[in-house]
Amino acid sequence: MKASSLSFQAAVLLVVAGMIWGIVMAISGDHAAMPAHAHLNLLGWVSLFLFGIFDHLADMLLFGWLVYRREATERVTGRTAMPAE
Repeated sequence: MKASSLSFQAAVLLVVAGMIWGIVMAISGDHAAMPAHAHLNLLGWVSLFLFGIFDHLADMLLFGWLVYRREATERVTGRTAMPAE
């Protein structure tokens, strides 16, 4: 599995855990763990989700740039960039 896919899945698990923890705190009325709950949501959900987006876009941009550069080189030189066997 790719890192972006794994980070999206982990982010979903952490946001569900954060939501359940927030609901439990709201029902019990004990908000002593609120800073830990906020950190779980912020550092777990948000950072993993942003990393997944960055990793996915970086792969697309880098791969697209390399393909474009290869095609441009082939047009200018008239030969393919594939090595001879």
